Amino acid sequence: MVGTLVALMLASSPGLQPPLAEQFAAHLVKLEQRGGPPASIMYGVAWVETGGTFNPRTRGRAGEVGIWQIHPVHHPPSGWTAQMDWAAAHLMGLKKKAGGSMATALAAYNGGWGGRNKAVCKRYARRVLAKAGRVKR
Repeated sequence: MVGTLVALMLASSPGLQPPLAEQFAAHLVKLEQRGGPPASIMYGVAWVETGGTFNPRTRGRAGEVGIWQIHPVHHPPSGWTAQMDWAAAHLMGLKKKAGGSMATALAAYNGGWGGRNKAVCKRYARRVLAKAGRVKR
């Protein structure tokens, strides 16, 4: 799976350096093996949040930072592995709160529980799941 993730990341982001893509993919798989979200879902989140660039310096309109677009109020800016760990734990917490529904958890990851337009959040979840579907095991 690591090889598939690396190939997809490099194909969508020519500026991404292979060593970083390999480290990134390996960490995604390690998180999944430890009981975190599927690596494919985390790849989908990163792709959607960064517009396919996987740029750790990505900034959102509301002050979110990094590949996972985490607002500093919730998690202080730090390295990409710490952000990835936080994002994975947060997503799993949302999934538990959503009764096991990853689509609902992804919508909440995007906009909180009812904090944003539900149609926008559902569209976000569909985009993440579509990207995740491209990852072959």
